[in-house]
Amino acid sequence: MYKRQGDATAWLAQLAGQGRIVETHLPTAHGSELRWIAQELLAEYRAAPARAGDAEETAAAFPRVAATLRRLLRHSGPISRADLLARYAFDSAWLDDELARLIAGRDIVQANFSEPDAEANLPVVLQLLDRHNLASMHRRTLTLLRQEVQPVSLAVFSDFLLRWQHVQPSTRLVGAAGLRIVMQQLQGCAAPTVAWTRDILPARVADFDPDDLNALCQSGAWAWVLAGQEARRARARFVPRGDGRLLLAPADDPALSGSTAAVYVFLQNEGASFVADIQSGLGLAATTVQSALVELALAGLVTNDTLAALHVLQQFSVPGAAPSLSLIHI
Repeated sequence: MYKRQGDATAWLAQLAGQGRIVETHLPTAHGSELRWIAQELLAEYRAAPARAGDAEETAAAFPRVAATLRRLLRHSGPISRADLLARYAFDSAWLDDELARLIAGRDIVQANFSEPDAEANLPVVLQLLDRHNLASMHRRTLTLLRQEVQPVSLAVFSDFLLRWQHVQPSTRLVGAAGLRIVMQQLQGCAAPTVAWTRDILPARVADFDPDDLNALCQSGAWAWVLAGQEARRARARFVPRGDGRLLLAPADDPALSGSTAAVYVFLQNEGASFVADIQSGLGLAATTVQSALVELALAGLVTNDTLAALHVLQQFSVPGAAPSLSLIHI
């Protein structure tokens, strides 16, 4: 069925001349309207009720009226009950029963397919949609989404990575604010300790200042964690405070030597502590506490709130004087 509109007069005249369509009056909620319909559907449309609300006529012509309703739904996008009643002279009670039957049989779905207008503050209007049309919409949506992800050459992908990581000169960040963005991207990444302040961060932050990184750690926003068998070869990871358990492997029942285990238990019970506090609390020598802290740091079990301790740990090859800095259990 087609309504006359636009400049389709010549086309409609050609189809009518071929006997493929016919123009006839059809009952609607607003009275009789002259419409074009396919010739083979003429008997079906003439069986429609003469006026809206005529339940007896609708019941008598049920098979053909139901076919008209199904055809309309199959060839429509989301459509409301009010739109259906405005288009055809369906009896309201019959239409509600028929729609309920189609919904129960999963031939159509009912939902709000239109994005609500928050400014208009209008009530939500449920709409009806043929399930095949809904499936087609989903397939086309997936097709459009997949077209947004296309394979590219290695050179293009490498250029993207350099820009996204802010290594490409034109994309480098600046200042403490830029450093925070870079740290978010690199959180949990393991790299040699010395490489962080010498290579990695300067390559991404144009005016990188180690004091800015130190300030982030001292503020409590970030913590560093070491991993490695030897201090000089240890790899450091920076993690946001509180996210360590998500990014780090759990350290359940670590195999520690006697004094190291004692220091570990002390930090677990006491929390952040100065080296002098650990010595006093356990009655251990400074060199013993220092060795224990190095072992715990390399195992990723303790960290410090300054970069100074990280650099000291990185340089340890033989026991020496331990820095008097607070170490925090993770």
